[in-house]
Amino acid sequence: MLARFLKKAMGQFEEPYSEMSQNFKEILIKVTLPDVERRYLTLKMAGRTVEILAEHKASGKHVKTYYRSIDLPSTADMMKASAKYVGETLYIKVPQFFTRE
Repeated sequence: MLARFLKKAMGQFEEPYSEMSQNFKEILIKVTLPDVERRYLTLKMAGRTVEILAEHKASGKHVKTYYRSIDLPSTADMMKASAKYVGETLYIKVPQFFTRE
């Protein structure tokens, strides 16, 4: 839904390179956002979805928009998720919980 709005409002956008791995304890997501300053990065976590919107600007002018939506498994504990932006890489850590049957 947000993706359609972005295409209409801002023109095309690119999907940034991302990697996702998981083990029994957590889900790790790594997203590379070349030349994006932290202030132009928006991270939204709703339900079981992580949405990333970022803009690359040069001299205050829009150069490129990045957008990525990632659906997570039902075991993701979104209330305990954390994120940090280091250099040009966004790291997202989402703990998992499991129920015994």
